Amino acid sequence: MVRQEIKKFHMDCREHKGLECIAPCTLYSVLFEHGIISDPSKSDDVAMLARHAIGGCEFYAEFEVTPLILSMKNVYLRFSGLDTLCRIEINDREVAITDNMHRTYDFDVKAKLSLGMNILKLTFSKPERNLYLRRSYGAFGMYGSPDLPDMGIFRGVELIAFNHKIISDVRVKQSHTEKSVRLDIKINTVGYDELSRAVATLTSPAGNVYFCGFVGGEGSITVADPNLWWPNGLGMQNLYKLNVNLYSESDLEDTYEMKIGMRTVSMVTEDEKLTLYVNGSPMFVMGGEYMPEDILLPRLSEERTRALLENAKQANFNSIFIHGSGYYPEKYFFDACDELGLAVWAEIPLEDVHADDTETFSENVKAELIDNLTRMAHHPSLAVVVGNERVAGLFASSDDAKSFADRFSDFEGMNVFDLSGECKRHFTVIGHDSLPTYDTVLRFTEPESRNLGSRLFELHGADGKSVIDMLSGAYEEHPYANGMRELSYVMGIHSAEASKREVEAVRRESCKPLGILMRRMNDVWPSLSPSAVDYYGGRKPLHYYEREFFSPVRISVSQKGTRVKFIVSNDMRQDYVGIFAYAIMDNKNRPLFRDSFPIRARASSNLEVHNVDLGSVISGHENEYYLLYSVSDKSNEASIGTHLFTKNKRFAFCKPDYTIDVIGNGMEYTVTVSADCFVKGVEISFEGEEAHLDKNYFDITGRAPVRIRLTTPRMTTVEKLKRVMRICSLCDLGRED
Repeated sequence: MVRQEIKKFHMDCREHKGLECIAPCTLYSVLFEHGIISDPSKSDDVAMLARHAIGGCEFYAEFEVTPLILSMKNVYLRFSGLDTLCRIEINDREVAITDNMHRTYDFDVKAKLSLGMNILKLTFSKPERNLYLRRSYGAFGMYGSPDLPDMGIFRGVELIAFNHKIISDVRVKQSHTEKSVRLDIKINTVGYDELSRAVATLTSPAGNVYFCGFVGGEGSITVADPNLWWPNGLGMQNLYKLNVNLYSESDLEDTYEMKIGMRTVSMVTEDEKLTLYVNGSPMFVMGGEYMPEDILLPRLSEERTRALLENAKQANFNSIFIHGSGYYPEKYFFDACDELGLAVWAEIPLEDVHADDTETFSENVKAELIDNLTRMAHHPSLAVVVGNERVAGLFASSDDAKSFADRFSDFEGMNVFDLSGECKRHFTVIGHDSLPTYDTVLRFTEPESRNLGSRLFELHGADGKSVIDMLSGAYEEHPYANGMRELSYVMGIHSAEASKREVEAVRRESCKPLGILMRRMNDVWPSLSPSAVDYYGGRKPLHYYEREFFSPVRISVSQKGTRVKFIVSNDMRQDYVGIFAYAIMDNKNRPLFRDSFPIRARASSNLEVHNVDLGSVISGHENEYYLLYSVSDKSNEASIGTHLFTKNKRFAFCKPDYTIDVIGNGMEYTVTVSADCFVKGVEISFEGEEAHLDKNYFDITGRAPVRIRLTTPRMTTVEKLKRVMRICSLCDLGRED
């Protein structure tokens, strides 16, 4: 078998001819790389950008066909992602016309090839939004992104030549018993060869190896005492490596590698309450809505996606919800979710509106589903495929439903197919808009546009109503900001604190919903949004708050008058045994009252650990006293929090005197921070220095000094870090001195 990537293209667009580019490449990515347009993510004139799409564009490439390729019986040209309306030609002979960016296309092109150099030409038409165009809806200005009519090659192009058979996909059906898992492995092939044979090798996380042969393309392996795959917070992410080799006589014809996780998943409705079960254990969903990380798909990368998903794991997410206005993510997205323990809810990107879908359109969408579910479904992270009423309508007939069920019966027990989208109404979705981090504001704006009334900010989400709502909500609770830096900080703190209150209230409920989703976990371009991680990867205050309020064991406070309740939410599979402690502190961090006692919170449940009236202590001092509380066990402090008895802007914060130390070298450091009084919302930043902190936007409570792990992508020094370090808190706002 021969595989040959076609990567070097040229693009023609209106008066711009012969622009060199490397696939993946699209109209706007090429124009930007050649300096013809400015970075679309920083644009304040989308209409000007859209004019470049009038008349479409053309990509063309020369590729060599060798005698070896021509000698083979089968030669296919594979397109893994074309956006969207494309006419494909080889040597001026039409191959096909495509109209679905979500499809993978394989075309038999042997008859159109000639020995030596050949020319591939892809002619794209400008996409116009309509109910039947199979393109990402986010690309048409939904969900905070600009309406940018991009077009081009957003995944690879490959020539595949072979004589006998190649493997198109491998399916693994799992049958679980109490002490073993049987894997029924089925290989699907393209081509024909009566003498072909296949061998599968399965390697466990511990290095144990299992083998099986195939009869009629089917084989099986039984694994005793398997290492199960669990979502983040519930257990380990154990992965097995499966390798299938296909032989023609004695020659290796093709090989197929994948990683699988042994687990079951189901959704159960009890008394109108929907619950997800993984390996028989209930899981309270805590996650966020994912969109592609850029408005230009060629700028997506494994490194960028991995960093975003690692942020999600650090924020104690156990789930990712792929929003239906995006697209079906790359293989590396699911690989990372497998490794990080992020259960994926994949919403089918079909607009949920009433439409008279034609048979041709329906067949196109069904083929798209088969393409994508075939490549996604073996991933243990893919838990639920989510549809809507329009998707359900595509499978309304019994024949269609049976055909779909038969096609994906191999994944029974591995994935839940919620084609009507019933699960979506059982989620609580939470999110409050905020500005990007100040570093991101500096990167996408010039000084003259660095205000919320500028044309740039208006295009990037700061329309009049959203700004008024955001500012009025923030200033109801927090001190006024002075300048864009403080405004970014205050908006971020407000978004984080409002989300914290709502998340903890939901987690305290005796009858919880299916789970909590944060409305937007990331941005597709710099904008005002409810995201926790902004376009350039900056971590807003919400990210650090998520680490606390999504902790598998979380203690929170409910206040009514002067009476407070302390509730522990334990969403682990095992009971939590620890110590509950609380104290009333003054603004100088002096304790006025303390108490503590042991607790035991049952698995997947809430426990009211204390209910007390504090009126005799705090009355008349609500503006200067606060509540400090925690639960801890022998291994660590599972959850800690502070609670004010008044609004942030009313609290009598003292002017803090900080003590800061930095130790370390190279790219790893420890920052230690303490103060002589209570400090809320401490932000540590390093101007001009890229630094990643494991803790930020924290409170200083008079306990041990706060220790922060700091890493940098490049070598630096203690002296430089100290020189560029900046500290800010709610205590510092509005102080002229």
